Amino acid sequence: MLEKIVSAVQTNRYLNAIKSAINKAAYINIALAFFIFVFYQFDQYGTVSEELRIFFASVYQYYCLLLALIFAYVISSELTEEGVTDHFRYATVFLVALFAPNYIPNGYGTVYPFVACILAVFFHALLEGLNQFKAKSKRLPQAVVDYWNRIFPLVIVFSVAFVMTYVLRDWMYVIPHAFMFVTDLLNTPVAVIATILLICSFWVLGIHGVGVIGTLLRPFWLFMMVVNGFQVIIKQPAIYIGSETFFQWIVWLGGSGCTLGLSLAMRYFSKSKHMKELGKEAIVSNWFNINENIIFGVPIVDNKHFRLPFFLAPIACAALGYIAFYSGYVTIPSIVAPWVLPVPIGIFISTLGDIRAVGLSFLLILISFLVYFPFFKKYDLELFQQENNN
Repeated sequence: MLEKIVSAVQTNRYLNAIKSAINKAAYINIALAFFIFVFYQFDQYGTVSEELRIFFASVYQYYCLLLALIFAYVISSELTEEGVTDHFRYATVFLVALFAPNYIPNGYGTVYPFVACILAVFFHALLEGLNQFKAKSKRLPQAVVDYWNRIFPLVIVFSVAFVMTYVLRDWMYVIPHAFMFVTDLLNTPVAVIATILLICSFWVLGIHGVGVIGTLLRPFWLFMMVVNGFQVIIKQPAIYIGSETFFQWIVWLGGSGCTLGLSLAMRYFSKSKHMKELGKEAIVSNWFNINENIIFGVPIVDNKHFRLPFFLAPIACAALGYIAFYSGYVTIPSIVAPWVLPVPIGIFISTLGDIRAVGLSFLLILISFLVYFPFFKKYDLELFQQENNN
């Protein structure tokens, strides 16, 4: 049953198309984050005029529009099968763009890119479905028949889009409201803990947990960061804590399972040859949240010694991190930092240069170490005795 669910998520062409669209826009998001970081530093010293703030807020709205069109094009491109002409891609982008005047001027600019993902999937699926119905004629030239076969789906779908944008325009606000409702749920501490439990459960079973759950939640996570970034520009506090940035720099220290503390224990306190050598090899990559060598090398998968700390460490770090952000002790992450940064630097940038975030990061690393250490010592001693016996 579980394998069928995982396979259904990983092979779903619509989910994979949305995932691909978000991934391909990542560099734009990071480049924009750099400018927000600089903007915030000047804003802290009161050197940002209201005129400049309004200009940046307007640019951010254009960024959301651009993001929506990029998502629409990439999704349509990913879904287009061989033999289908490019006009489906361009038509999908145009159809999604028709909704911008309904959403952006009415305060839905930040959610519009993610509504665009839903609309792009809907319109492309509708175009593909209508494309199955092809007229045939023995009397007319084939070029004429092919031409009308291409026009027919577009006319129908454009008519549907007109009804949606004009006749049903008030009903179309249900989509962004539903999306924001789900996002608010995912931002709660209960949802954060549930996400950790799901991801770690998949990993323990040998399945890439983030690959499965992240495919479903990444649109909501990115929306959180888009909103938080806009809040910085208009000088308002960030709204969302439970974004992917929170998981990246607070929960997954060293990678899934919060294993940086374990790799530090292996590097400096191992007695067994296996753990000591693996610790030396893994410690560098773990600072960049890459830990497949730990998960499959220790191993953690199918290892009774590490099942409990693999869940306990990230939950403990998530609880402390959430409290620190919610209470205002540390600035809530508002921008996306490149994943290629070491842990303390990544959270420092994401929190717009809050030095307290660095202190929080080292405290969480210590918690990870303390959680894993007794389980590590027991397993390391068993390996040490086995090596001596051999």
